[in-house]
Amino acid sequence: MSAERAATPPAATSTRRPWTRLCACATPFRPSPSRAWAWTRPWPFTTEPRSLSRNTVPVDWASLGEETAARVAPVWREVDRVVLANTARVLDAFTSCRVSEHHFRASTGYGYGDAGRTALEAVWSRLCGTEAALVHPSIVSGTHAVALTLLGLLAPGQELLSPFGAPYDTLAAVIGGPGGPAGSLAALGVSYRQVDPGPDGSPDWPAVCDA
Repeated sequence: MSAERAATPPAATSTRRPWTRLCACATPFRPSPSRAWAWTRPWPFTTEPRSLSRNTVPVDWASLGEETAARVAPVWREVDRVVLANTARVLDAFTSCRVSEHHFRASTGYGYGDAGRTALEAVWSRLCGTEAALVHPSIVSGTHAVALTLLGLLAPGQELLSPFGAPYDTLAAVIGGPGGPAGSLAALGVSYRQVDPGPDGSPDWPAVCDA
């Protein structure tokens, strides 16, 4: 094969995509003049706007994005307002509880006199508007937290009244009943009654008062 024939570019009717050849041969990203024959078609990736009508997709993405951003701007402004207000509340709680560097140091023992945990619970109590708070990694679920609250507040002989009807299954196990599990409220002598909610799902307050 002569040198002139070896340097002749392939026929333009080749079905092989030129960028596939370039990638497979690990050639530079931009072709050199000696490989200009391989660029018989434009590079498929470009930053210039192209018509996407063949995919029936809107073309002017920039205008669509600007229009969408303008429509949701009032919502985001309200979100930002709420975020700033709550951030101020959190900072005020940390300042009021005098949280400082020493609260983040580790402590040993049984947890008595743990300044960090005491400060954390004081912050939570202030944020939630409660008399006190119990913040601990050993509380593993919402039902666990509710059970701790009920077992801490109710004494034998007292009654628990639910204005929203029957509780969910795991909380029902905590409340217990005749023949219920040991350690439940019923086993400890706490009675239970419930009042079904109204048609709209809200408590039936007259029925609750009469219960």
